[in-house]
Amino acid sequence: MSVNSMDMPIVNSKELLDAVQTGRAIAGHEIRERETSLFRAIGKLSQAKADNLRGAV
Repeated sequence: MSVNSMDMPIVNSKELLDAVQTGRAIAGHEIRERETSLFRAIGKLSQAKADNLRGAV
């Protein structure tokens, strides 16, 4: 399928750069939130394992 360049929307490079930076900022924030949740879960698992080992001794 060929694409005619006339069918493509004209995008200002500044607008494109702003959109990319905004997307990266949003993605970065979501990644940090997920990392925080993951680290909390790992911490809880580690604590549970430590508590279990203390109880087994």
